[in-house]
Amino acid sequence: MSEGESLSLVLQINNPVGLHARPAALFVQTAGEFQANVQVRNITRGTPFVDAKSILGVMSIGVAQGHEIEIVASGEDAAEALQALKALAESNFGEGETETESKTESKG
Repeated sequence: MSEGESLSLVLQINNPVGLHARPAALFVQTAGEFQANVQVRNITRGTPFVDAKSILGVMSIGVAQGHEIEIVASGEDAAEALQALKALAESNFGEGETETESKTESKG
């Protein structure tokens, strides 16, 4: 992946509390494990992108159950970062089984 290329992932969040408290902390912690620049926005609410490695940023976009989010990552390990965040959401943030709809697109 080239430095300027970014990858995008759209997910529907099915966790009953959305990205609040513990799920948001896990999301930020997972994003922080990668060198990639990772941004997230709440499509449902039409929010701007925020830093996915910032707990205040992630909490500020108000993701509730059923909301769609878009995650954009760029940098050396962007694909791995998106896969890890997708797996986290698909595991319902460790709070039980759920299906999460997703699609990945290349933005270049």
